[in-house]
Order: sequence, then structure tokens, then C-alpha cells
Amino acid sequence: NTENPSTPVGVYSGLYTVTSTEELPADPSYTNNVAKRNFEVTTNLYSVDGIGVNPAELQATASLGSNSFDTPTGTIFANMYHLRGGDNVVNSIEIMLGSGTTANTQIQVAIIDTATLFADGSQPVVDLNGNEALSNFYVITAADVTNGKAVVFFNQGIALNDGAYFASVLTEVSATDVIRILDDQTVAQPFYASMIHLIGDATFSNGNALGIRLNTSVANLDEISSADFSVYPNPASEVININSSKMLNATISVTDLTGKVVKTSTINGLTASVNTSGLNNGIYYVTITNGNSTSTQKVVITK
Repeated sequence: NTENPSTPVGVYSGLYTVTSTEELPADPSYTNNVAKRNFEVTTNLYSVDGIGVNPAELQATASLGSNSFDTPTGTIFANMYHLRGGDNVVNSIEIMLGSGTTANTQIQVAIIDTATLFADGSQPVVDLNGNEALSNFYVITAADVTNGKAVVFFNQGIALNDGAYFASVLTEVSATDVIRILDDQTVAQPFYASMIHLIGDATFSNGNALGIRLNTSVANLDEISSADFSVYPNPASEVININSSKMLNATISVTDLTGKVVKTSTINGLTASVNTSGLNNGIYYVTITNGNSTSTQKVVITK
């Protein structure tokens, strides 16, 4: 049975009970008929794993990584996501890092078609705008290791048709540079939900849920943002300036990689400034909201 509850954003506790007229209370399996399954409703974050959402007393995790398999060419770790409803634009992939991950490890993220990965391929999809769904190389930072996660952005939003895709992390082989990805073992998943591909070799089922998450937003976000305004200097330190190509009466919000709003301001005209002296080093997103139009630019803060 498929349920589609109309529930607000938040974390919910689920208690599921199976009953049968053929089962007696004295049956040894009678007490196994109740299970806890929590879930979370989000806006733009899709997750197969339930890390941080599962009941704490049931949470069980392990990790898999670039040093888990004997392969000379690297490994792809992937979770399957079903996109539907149109306007599917993937901006980034979030990776839950396990212990043993080292700073300075180099990775890439990609969106791979299910048929390609099942056929032992690794070629990323080409999106509706002709963009290859493959990020630049990303270097894991010490802050990522401390925070237990890394968020890797594509150069532009990847616009996809409705369908099933694998959100993928591409790793290389190194004796010193290692990435370990958390593996949620709390609830077994269908064989296809989480896959492991040894590049140039075979693909295997994980059977659990890797901590690889998908971030999406509205369609055409990047095309709108690049045309509407610019943010400078970039990288910035004490202040960022916004320069619009048209008159605006809009709100400005600065968010960190977790989606938390860390600064707000307004723009009335063509220019505005936001004080960033209190922000930590890292990547942030500046969003301009003008009525029904929303545009975003990425900015790096360094001190």
C-alpha cells in the first residue's frame, strides 16, 4: 500500500502493527508484529538513509569507502532516487562521512542513469539542457570531516525528466586519502536502493542505505540567477556586494550548506551590501526573492 500523507515539513514517529486472525498471543512471533519506522518530510532534500531520523535505540550504522575494495581504478557508491512531478533540478549531493575519512581526499559526484549502472557502466547522464551531470573534483576539507558531511555542488543545476536515477559518489584509490560513507543498516532496503560499482568492473548491491543524499530546487534557477545579479567580491571577507541588472525591491537571504539562513537584508534599487564579518569560512548561497521570482548565487567566505 502506498501512502501520500499531506504533512508539514518535520520529523515524524511511525509505529506500524501487523495483525492476523491466524496468530495466537502465545505464538513466539506475536511480539514481533510491531515496528518503529520514523520518516522526515523535507523541501528539497531527498534521502534513502534514515540517519538522524531513525529511532535512536534502533539506529545501526557502518561505513564503506574508497579503501573497502581491492580495485585499481576506484569505486562508485550510489543511491537510487525516483524523481517525479516535473521541474526536477539537482543542485548538489550531500555525503554523510564516516570515521576514517581524511581531509584532502578528492572525489566527484554524478547523476547516473539506472540502466547504465546496472549494465556496469559509469557514464553520467546528460540533462535536458545538454549539461553532463558530473561535478568538478571536490577536496574533502578538515571542516567536512569534523561536521561529518560534505556537500558537493554541480556547476549548474542538472535538469532531469521524471524517472529513476543514481546519485553517485566517485572515489579514487589512495593509501593515504580516504573517504568513508556512512551506511544505514537500521532497516534493510531493496537490492537496487544502494549500489556499489567497481569502476571498469562489476556492480554490486549494498542492501542497505548509503548516506548519499540529493538536493533539488526549482527549474531554471541557475539561468535566472546568472542573468539577474552578481555577487562580489568572490571570495569575500567582511562584506559582499550585490549588483542587479534591473531595479529590485526584494529580500536577500544568505544560507549555509545546511540550508540555515545566517544573514538577511533587503535591496531597493540596483545595489546592496551584506556584512559577512561574523560568518565562518566556507561556501554560502545568496538568494534574492522578488515576488514570485527567486535567484541564487554561490559565494565563498574566507578570512
